[in-house]
Amino acid sequence: GCRMRPGAGLLRGARRMSDAARGSGATPAASHKRLLVTGGAGFIASHVIISLLERYPDYLIINLDKGDICDEYFMKQLFGTENIHIVLHFAAQTHVGIQ
Repeated sequence: GCRMRPGAGLLRGARRMSDAARGSGATPAASHKRLLVTGGAGFIASHVIISLLERYPDYLIINLDKGDICDEYFMKQLFGTENIHIVLHFAAQTHVGIQ
């Protein structure tokens, strides 16, 4: 399955997709980068987000911790509303059984 496990919440300045879809939260100037991080509640991605926020405080980081990344309509809507410049894909299943 392609579904992502719901995450544990926001990481400092990052926004969840649900906030992004509603259009809430501060919107940075057009010249600032907008990053989408999938799987941001995981160990590695959460540390990457923290490092990015410390190094690039003006960037908007959207932590996609809910939603189906295989849903074409969902992803087109996300990219269409958020003007994303960079995607960091860390989403994965936490357990993959032997087939």
